[in-house]
Amino acid sequence: MLDGKAVPTNVEWDRLLGYQSWGKPVTNESLNASLKYNYQINDDWTVNLGASQSRVVVDDYSAFAWGCYSDECQITGLGNSFDQNGHYDIYDFRSPDDSYLTNQFKTGLNGKFNTGTWQHHLNLELSYTYKRHAQYDAINELVGTGNIYTDSVDYAPSNTALGHHYKSLDSQQTALNLLDQIDFNTDWSVLVGGKLLHLNENAYDADRNNIRDTSFNRFLPQFALMYQPWTNTHLYASYAKGLSDGGQAPWYANNAFATLAPRHSSQYELGMKQQWQTLLFTAALFDLKQDNQYTNSASDYVNDGEQHNLGLELGLQGRLGQHLDISSTLALIRSRLSDIQVPEYQGHQTQNVPTVRFASHLSYQVPQMDGLRLLAGMQYSGAKYADRTGTVKVPAYTVFDAGAAYNFRAYGYENTLRFNVDNVFNKKYWRDAGSFFGDDYLFLGTPRTAQLSWTMNF
Repeated sequence: MLDGKAVPTNVEWDRLLGYQSWGKPVTNESLNASLKYNYQINDDWTVNLGASQSRVVVDDYSAFAWGCYSDECQITGLGNSFDQNGHYDIYDFRSPDDSYLTNQFKTGLNGKFNTGTWQHHLNLELSYTYKRHAQYDAINELVGTGNIYTDSVDYAPSNTALGHHYKSLDSQQTALNLLDQIDFNTDWSVLVGGKLLHLNENAYDADRNNIRDTSFNRFLPQFALMYQPWTNTHLYASYAKGLSDGGQAPWYANNAFATLAPRHSSQYELGMKQQWQTLLFTAALFDLKQDNQYTNSASDYVNDGEQHNLGLELGLQGRLGQHLDISSTLALIRSRLSDIQVPEYQGHQTQNVPTVRFASHLSYQVPQMDGLRLLAGMQYSGAKYADRTGTVKVPAYTVFDAGAAYNFRAYGYENTLRFNVDNVFNKKYWRDAGSFFGDDYLFLGTPRTAQLSWTMNF
């Protein structure tokens, strides 16, 4: 934002901020492999064994536009944004061989049995997950300045050498997951169970010092009550607790690149599913709370307070006519931060969370040509705050998409040829205004884009 107080206007879609001839696009290489074995003991019981590995390597040699601290900058705040006239600093950022490894082994037992008139559907799973994140001690050196309204000048890259390669995260988790769906009769059923886990996780700084040693046992319950008053009507109430990976501090934080402890969450939900002829209506009222992680005013990346989302989601999907299908969703969300150290971040809608979202997609099967479908869609997002204090907003937007898909069989294989045009009317809009890698960014939406793909199943 301009001086951290205003959203830029009249910016060019195709201008690359901070572009330097020596900068390179961020590359992401991944390799995923999995193996699963199922054995059926009898008609009611099966056991399974599974193993998987995921490797991801990210190479980042970016010319990076960030903040404005140079002499020409006119800033009234911290300087972590464009200045009043759109100036910014250009950094030579290098973080190659940023590697993520995940190994998982699991075994499970699935089956059904009766206790009197109650029927049980049991799922039991024991799993072990190992995660490792290794990276270089990245460099981020100031090399020049630019302006969002003009093309940037080419500067010489930094000659600073990378630091050493180190392991920043080492995580081991053993979990026992038990779920039992009990059907009391044709109308009532309940899902009870949860996950009992042991987590042992260590984080390290660039000097290979252990900066966090997290070890705990947790039970994450899961519960749902389901009621079917009529053949095509389903009602449910559910509750669940969760655990997700902690975020990593941005480069400018006092605890730069440190990975925080996992975030806890809890969610209540009330819902309904109603089938009417060929259409399925869904409605869900949810209450979600999750730990909040951000960079505070002291430049420490911390776990502080929680984000509380209260919302209503409505859905419609199915067949409108003999050849026409629809899929639509509407979300109304009230999001707030609470119990955090900065009072200005509370009492208003959370940054980058619109109060209204709507999306609808149509698919028309052309009767004159078997396998051909015409596609159309639209997405709407309400206005949303672009800063954490809730003083600046980016406007609402609506974009439209169109396309076609053709399914056919050739040489004994199923094929799908698909052509899509996103943002048909080439609308310029701010897609996101949220946090990325612990910092705040404005992201322009994608301009009109055509994509052609061919998928073969064999």
